[in-house]
Amino acid sequence: MRAEQTTGGLKKYNKMAKRKRINLKNIGDELLDIFHRLYYDTSKRTWEDTFYLGIQTYKLPFDLWIYQELLYKIKPNVIIESGTYKGGSALYLADICEALNYGSVITIDNLHYKQKISQRVLQHKRIKF
Repeated sequence: MRAEQTTGGLKKYNKMAKRKRINLKNIGDELLDIFHRLYYDTSKRTWEDTFYLGIQTYKLPFDLWIYQELLYKIKPNVIIESGTYKGGSALYLADICEALNYGSVITIDNLHYKQKISQRVLQHKRIKF
């Protein structure tokens, strides 16, 4: 993204803020709300279109980055994930554990999703169901 695009976008947002009487001191809350609406309301292009090594991962990529930082700092023996679906995030977490040489993932979901889980996920030595 070019600097003038960012500056232009900010100028447009400032004009909109003045028209809507948005309190610029609390702009973080307003931007967070806009981000969440864009992210979740356009799911086909955002969270439903996020993959880890080809496996669908219903996670915000920024969250995945934060997860690896937390795993490195905290060094948990076990990570419990609720909501496996296709197993992308379980695989991601298990691969981070593998790279760090500690920890395992227990992932929990409704049994009818089991057939959607990749064999690579089912066979990972650091993942238990």
